[in-house]
Amino acid sequence: MGWLADVVAANIRLLLWTMCITVLPLFLSTVFPIVRKIRHRTTSPHPEGIEPLGTSPERPDIEIVAVHGLGAHPEYTWTRKVPTSLADQLGKKPGTRVHLLKDLLKDDFKNASVLNFGYNADWFIDAAHLTAQQTAEKLIKGLREHRSKYTPGRAPPIVFIGHSYGGIVICNAKINDYQDLLNETRGIFFLGTPHQGSDISIFAIIAARLTAYLGSNQMLPLLLQKHKPELSDLNDAFLDVIKGLRSQIFCFVETKPTYLFKFISIGPIVDRDSASGAWDRRPINTNHSGLNKCLRKDDPVYSELESALRDIYRTAREQTKMTEEERKCLQVFCRTDSDYQGYKNQVKERLEGTCGWFLKHPNFQNWLQSVSGPLLVSADPGCGKSVLAKYLIDNELPKTATICYFFFKDQDQNTAEQALCALLHQLFQKKPSLIRHAIPDFETSGGKLAGRTSALISIFKNATSDPKAGQVICVLDALDECAENERKTLTRELKEHFLVNNIGQLKILLTSRPYDNIVSSFQDLENRYPQIRIPGEDESEEISSEVNVVIKHRVNSLAGGRLDPQIKEHLKGKLLAMEHRTYLWSYLVFDHLESSRLERTKGFVESIVENLPPTVDDAYERILSKSKNQDKLRKILQIILAAERPLTLKEMQVALKTMIKSKPTGDQLENDKEFKDTLRDNCGLFVCVHEEKIYFLHQTAKEFLIWDSLFISPTIIQWKNSIKIQDAHTTLTEICLSYLILTAIENEGQHITPGNIRQYIEDSPFLGYSAKFWVLHYGESDFRKKPSRLGEFQGTVTTEDYQSLSGKLDALSRMLGDCHLLTNIIDALEIAVGTAELAVSILPKDHPDLMGYLENRGIQLARRYMQNRAMHDLERAFIDTSSRAVDPTPQNNPDRASRLNNLGNQRIGQFERPSLIDGLNNAIIFTIKAIILDFSRDHIRKANDLRNLGSLFRGRFEQTGSKDDLTYAIFSAKQAVDIIPEDSPGRASHLSNLGDLFYKQFELTGLIANLDYAINAINRAVDALPDDHPHRANSLGNLGSLLETRSRQTGSMNDLHYALSSYEAGWRCRAAPPFVRIQAAWAAAKILASQQNWEESRQLLQEAINFLSIISPRLWEHTDKQSPLADFAGLASMAAATALNSGKSAYDALRLFELGRGVIVSSLVDMRVNLSELKQRHPNLAAKLASLRAELDSPSGSQTSSSGEICWESQPAGLREANQKFSELIIKIRAQPGFDNFLLPPTKDELMHMANRGPIVVINMSLYRCDAFLVERNQIRVLELPRLTLDEAQRRAADLRLSQRTRSSHNMKFLLKWLWDTICCPVLDALGFKGPPVTGDNWPRVWWIPTDDLSELPLHASGDYTDRSNRSESVLDRVIPLYTSSIEALMHGRRSHVRSQPRMDSALLVPAPRAPGLATLLSAAKEKDILREHCPFLQREAINPPLHKDDVLRNLQTCKSFHFAGHAWSNPVELPQGFLLPDDWKSHPPSMGDLHDLGLQDSPLFLAYLWACSAGANHAECPVNEGIYIVTALQLAGFRHVIGTLWAVSDQNCVNVARVFYETLLQEGMTDLAVCRGLHRAVRALRNSRLYDHGEARALRAIVPEEEQDPTDFDWASYILFGV
Repeated sequence: MGWLADVVAANIRLLLWTMCITVLPLFLSTVFPIVRKIRHRTTSPHPEGIEPLGTSPERPDIEIVAVHGLGAHPEYTWTRKVPTSLADQLGKKPGTRVHLLKDLLKDDFKNASVLNFGYNADWFIDAAHLTAQQTAEKLIKGLREHRSKYTPGRAPPIVFIGHSYGGIVICNAKINDYQDLLNETRGIFFLGTPHQGSDISIFAIIAARLTAYLGSNQMLPLLLQKHKPELSDLNDAFLDVIKGLRSQIFCFVETKPTYLFKFISIGPIVDRDSASGAWDRRPINTNHSGLNKCLRKDDPVYSELESALRDIYRTAREQTKMTEEERKCLQVFCRTDSDYQGYKNQVKERLEGTCGWFLKHPNFQNWLQSVSGPLLVSADPGCGKSVLAKYLIDNELPKTATICYFFFKDQDQNTAEQALCALLHQLFQKKPSLIRHAIPDFETSGGKLAGRTSALISIFKNATSDPKAGQVICVLDALDECAENERKTLTRELKEHFLVNNIGQLKILLTSRPYDNIVSSFQDLENRYPQIRIPGEDESEEISSEVNVVIKHRVNSLAGGRLDPQIKEHLKGKLLAMEHRTYLWSYLVFDHLESSRLERTKGFVESIVENLPPTVDDAYERILSKSKNQDKLRKILQIILAAERPLTLKEMQVALKTMIKSKPTGDQLENDKEFKDTLRDNCGLFVCVHEEKIYFLHQTAKEFLIWDSLFISPTIIQWKNSIKIQDAHTTLTEICLSYLILTAIENEGQHITPGNIRQYIEDSPFLGYSAKFWVLHYGESDFRKKPSRLGEFQGTVTTEDYQSLSGKLDALSRMLGDCHLLTNIIDALEIAVGTAELAVSILPKDHPDLMGYLENRGIQLARRYMQNRAMHDLERAFIDTSSRAVDPTPQNNPDRASRLNNLGNQRIGQFERPSLIDGLNNAIIFTIKAIILDFSRDHIRKANDLRNLGSLFRGRFEQTGSKDDLTYAIFSAKQAVDIIPEDSPGRASHLSNLGDLFYKQFELTGLIANLDYAINAINRAVDALPDDHPHRANSLGNLGSLLETRSRQTGSMNDLHYALSSYEAGWRCRAAPPFVRIQAAWAAAKILASQQNWEESRQLLQEAINFLSIISPRLWEHTDKQSPLADFAGLASMAAATALNSGKSAYDALRLFELGRGVIVSSLVDMRVNLSELKQRHPNLAAKLASLRAELDSPSGSQTSSSGEICWESQPAGLREANQKFSELIIKIRAQPGFDNFLLPPTKDELMHMANRGPIVVINMSLYRCDAFLVERNQIRVLELPRLTLDEAQRRAADLRLSQRTRSSHNMKFLLKWLWDTICCPVLDALGFKGPPVTGDNWPRVWWIPTDDLSELPLHASGDYTDRSNRSESVLDRVIPLYTSSIEALMHGRRSHVRSQPRMDSALLVPAPRAPGLATLLSAAKEKDILREHCPFLQREAINPPLHKDDVLRNLQTCKSFHFAGHAWSNPVELPQGFLLPDDWKSHPPSMGDLHDLGLQDSPLFLAYLWACSAGANHAECPVNEGIYIVTALQLAGFRHVIGTLWAVSDQNCVNVARVFYETLLQEGMTDLAVCRGLHRAVRALRNSRLYDHGEARALRAIVPEEEQDPTDFDWASYILFGV
């Protein structure tokens, strides 16, 4: 056996030598340059941060930000040395460096600011261990600091240029930034960025591992591995963020290999697929290092860069001129259901040597040279039409033209509306001035414009015909995949444009299959455009020869290009000899070859070729026959065939697992990535996944499957024409019905609320589809022919079963419909309609409960009509549904009245937008006949009829857009005004109606004359009203608004002056409702502020706020139940700002603010402490006050008298008298001892006294200025906050809501830093708190009073957490932060406890983990155990009442502290209805009023500790306000301290915080300071365990077990303390 050992040893030596010869040179060639760079670091260190290159203009048009790659130097990476051979030609010395950015770009874009971002890019030996995310954070920080010098809203747009790894940094920056700089970005250039990694990274990985002990960064090379999941996730996230924005993305791809030692080729560093991602690909004839270096301007890299940048530059300059309305209008055309860029980029790239048959075609050349006209390109399936279209768009069509495109896709992008919106979006992006053609329709339709085909077509024609549009070329690919009716509409309008109008320079290129119905539809154009068509099906020989080019290229690439040349030629010959060669066939064949284990022998290749599918159909058959589970495959294909829209991966998985008797749960489902692999295993290439949606590979795949009655299948074929579309619909019907019924059964006994509706829908991923489309599938299936099928697939279904199922479905429908009303979630409404349909469908027609189910269906359909204005919904709701429910109902049935009411409401909807035009026409005719024939009526009745007729004409105008109808409406209203007597009390109402119609005509026409008529009519209405009429103020307000509008149109200062006079007169109408008067004063103050008349503006606002302070909180009941914060929140803030601008002191401004703010916050919970004192000490005065306030607050409404005349119920004399008595009573009350400050804010001394325990910081925001009022024990001063704006705070609050829904920590980190830099750090510095306390645990306390949207943001948690080494740059590391709703509330809390009476020391523990209908909170019981454990040591008796409303409220009257762990809910319609939810919350819903009735203010409650999963989230569009609302209300109700959360917090974190908090109370006692320290200590410990890994964090590691630690967890930032 010795010879065997010798052979083995010889092979090992050979292997080692081979490695030395191949791998070692590659490794050394990678290492030596890097070693040289390391040596270079000491002499030329990396400049870091944002560095302007050259001199930047003061107001640049655009900012170009360059980011270098890995291992590069920020300066040298963009430069190339001039070689000796080119020195004379370039006029430069040999060795001179030419800088791409500084020398070339800066020269061509002189009014641009060019910025170079430098960072430590070293990864090899003694490298900085920075991740891409950390580098991105530095980029964002540097950009923000640099751009802070610009006026908000005036900053120049940004273009990013990233080379190699620099592009990865930019992607991270865009994701982390989350809309901050994103909206200002207009373009991104990726120069050889490895979006999918690089094969060459393996050498860097080896080098980094071998030198890890020397400080090499192993993570960066690992990140750049080919097909690294992290890179895929990054790309997906980046795609999501940029979708719908105005950024153009360009990917420069290297086409030359990189050489080692100038002779060893290692191929491209970043291959084509990895470098292009999913965006516009630009091949450049250079290698990787040449993508960011140029010597002159004719260099290919610079030419491409300059050309694309020039377009962005020009477009960006125009877009900066767009108004806010125009930007909103542009966003309407970016539809969420269409991704036109993604579908184009999904198409494969054209291979060099293809598409020539088309480019040289004379018809194409003639069309290219023409000014306008269409060109139809037809070709058979699989011939590369889409590849051709993409190539033309990216390369061949003239760059001087505006190029727009749309790629139709069956089932997904298949409507004319989607195509038109995409074309208009691109057109308006590139030519912003043209958007003026869309503004009139946008003003009329708003966001619904994107669904109005006729309006979109009109806008498209007008915009492209505009001389300023210039040459516009539109490419529409795969017209045959457009829905048939949509295609007919589109082709008809295109023909009309080119035959009738033909104005402008519009050219359209369409591709399609050569279907007769499509080709013939363009025949009418042949006389004018004889060369309109290029029939690709006649060019089969040319196309086939180009397919040969593809075949040769793919063969050369097989097996990594390492096939023997003879084998290659043999394989080429065999493949080129095959018939029916198309692009699609070659794609399928080569996938088959690449998936085969290709042996490098001629015999093996021969056997492979013999078994290759000769046609596309054969290839499809081969793919499907490989599946191991044919039954599952058939079901998948049936579902895809019948689906009304492409299903998501999650929906498909649920559909497959939904069986007759079981519904899949979350733990039975794979994640999307795993299921995608499962799908590929079952279906092969036959289906594809794009953005998590499932499609057939090609339209031919769908046609291959569909059954043809004329096709007789040979025995060998299993799949071709094997699926009947009816069978596919039957399969999907069964799945949909099963899922709906099982959902209804599962939901029995549960309660769906506005708080959990989103989660409920998310947890039922197939519910939305099945509810919306089951009726459609049912109609196309054999269920309709065989009604018994429903019983067959559901099992034996008796009449009782049907009744039970219908009842459950109806209950589910009603709950979801009600949730929609409160949340406006469209999916909830769609499901409500679908389940109502099914409830009616499965119930026997003679069943007594059918009437109620029909009524519910009508209600849900009517609601959907109000959302989408789809007239068939209204028709069914009114004619088919509600009439059926009403007509059979007996006259004496108590339900008849409510059903008639529902029917009447739907009739109103019918006339609001009646595409039931017949019904509206009949109503108009009837009214006209009544006016003409009935001479018995008096003038007043006839005037009312004429006004009603005008309303009908107006309704038809709003439906049809007919100007004639609006003219008739105005004519009718004028007739009514002319007929009604001058002294009629209703004349003013008719004049107001006429003025409103004239204003509508002004909106339609833009003619100032119509606005003049409107102002004249309203002016006459004002004159017709007595000075003491309660509605005079409202008419004056309308007049002021119209005058303001005319002032903006004409620039007339007289109109503005008269508008101001009208508003002021409205404010002086003492008989008017208080709400109207205050609005008038506010409008007048805004005009004065716009004129910088700060003093008069302040005086008006002060009077309005003083008036507001005496209005009963019951006023809010008369304002459509809107939150007063929405109506008056800005009033106090504006008053304070105008006071400061008018020169008033800080105290005067704060006093005004506190008066307005205190009233609003108090009104939310209807609690006013000084009223309680008044009742105790002067009950007679309190009773008189309550009576007068009720009289003043009573609404004055309109009624119709018995004669038919509209009369306005008014009691001006009584109101004047009540107002006078009220003023006298206030004076009398203030004369009583101790009530001199009644209904007035605190004095200056009282305010400063409140700061004895720590400063109070009031943050005031307005459009005019933003400030912090600093209340200290010896002074009150103002700190201006120049970096804070109202708009920015609103945007940050919206971002927070979104980030909490997605649990995004990146956004939170930047939010906390923004709050720190903008507000908290300047405030704390000004107060002298510049670091942690010097002496131990002696933490100072600061009370914060945020306003408006700041109240949703975690000021207490703000800090700079990007630099973890600096532990003093945060609020929590300097002070203990507390909140209060107002200084008056703080004063009330402290004062009431001075008068406290002793009570039993008990702790009320309410763990409510299982509120019916809501998610179970697993850790609620744990918190109770923690508190129960500590109660004896805290000298507290633990009370555990039954979890019912009355028991909890009763025990609140006797406890000292209250700990609640459960759910909370606030009614978003009427806030005082919300509260914490016990077990019986459905039958006995608690409210804040219940707390008020307990009178807790009169005796002390020390602590309320709330862990309510919904206290600050999940129940309304602005969830954070709810959490603050409940906490504030509890504080005002009588609790000394209230702890809560701003948003939902994980169960385990709640337990951890509660444990540390109560342990602190155990150590220090139940004191104010211990409460503050306890929460502060617990929150800091939780934060440190998340963010830090040293010192205090290690000492407190026990708080959070290591396996539960998550560095992205920001739950700690949610905890807030409202305390005294």
